[in-house]
Amino acid sequence: MNNKASPMPLVKTSELFALTHKILSNVGFTDLHIKAIYDHLLYNEYAGRASHGFVRVKWTLDFIESGALYAPHATPTRDIDRPALKHINGQGNIGIVAALAATKAAIEGAKDAGSCCVGASNYGGTTGNMGYYAKQITDAGLVCIMSCTSLILVSPAAHCKPVNGTNPLCIGIPTGSGVLPIIYDSAVTPISWGEAVLAALNGKELPPNIALDAVGNPTQDARATVPKGSLLPIAAHKGFGLGVSLEILAGPLVGAKAGKSVKGSDGLFIQAIDPSCFGNIETFYASVKTYKDEIKNSPVDGQDIKLRLPGEKSLTTYQNNKDKQQIEISAPVYDKLKELAA
Repeated sequence: MNNKASPMPLVKTSELFALTHKILSNVGFTDLHIKAIYDHLLYNEYAGRASHGFVRVKWTLDFIESGALYAPHATPTRDIDRPALKHINGQGNIGIVAALAATKAAIEGAKDAGSCCVGASNYGGTTGNMGYYAKQITDAGLVCIMSCTSLILVSPAAHCKPVNGTNPLCIGIPTGSGVLPIIYDSAVTPISWGEAVLAALNGKELPPNIALDAVGNPTQDARATVPKGSLLPIAAHKGFGLGVSLEILAGPLVGAKAGKSVKGSDGLFIQAIDPSCFGNIETFYASVKTYKDEIKNSPVDGQDIKLRLPGEKSLTTYQNNKDKQQIEISAPVYDKLKELAA
């Protein structure tokens, strides 16, 4: 293993859509859902988050084979639809489709009731990048707090079995029209599982002290971690505690699984809040701007330090790339797409 970058072929987005459409239509996804999945994956590639991009097409087929994703033709439904509390039944479709339905429900509920809590369950396969949904919520002028569960891939410490998912904590804060929102979106692990998968595909080593092999020994070999190893939490016991809390919040609370012993599907939790309910919205935006300026100006005189706010890098990268008709993509991922489409 090494950390030398593999060649990144430049691929037209039209080809990526054709490959994705063929692969997913062959296993029963509708055109509408394929477009939704493709848009999500392409957004992540544009945003510099290839770990949540087209590498996940193969994962989708794996989830279908495992039985977790069993109805790619189904449309999620609201089985609880109160003004400030809603639940999405994914009906066995992929997490991306269920998460989009949950995001729509959260926006509608918070606009009507001032705040809305939404849970989702009974779906299989990736929900993808929480920041993607948070951007839709902040674009609607709402604050959000959200998380989702995932495959059980995080061990409390070395020589332990994995007990929770990488469970991202995502907080989105609108900052006014034409201004980048603040979107904190981080797994409870130093890297996402998608980053570990890409490292294994591209023959790259992992950083030290973040991953375990299949029997719980520390390793930097990504191919010893993927697919049967696990990741360690950020900040030791603090990150572990956060992961456990989110496992329950986005798991049993919304009718989903926790760990390997509490059975069920993955789950998603969203709390959306209309900040205008607490006072004048322009005053809120002005306060956020004042605080942002303080952060940007926090380096002491003489120090050339450029600070980025949460989400600034990926949102700026997306804005710079979103109109391009071709993107660089991992060679093994591109080869796998062509193989699956064939």
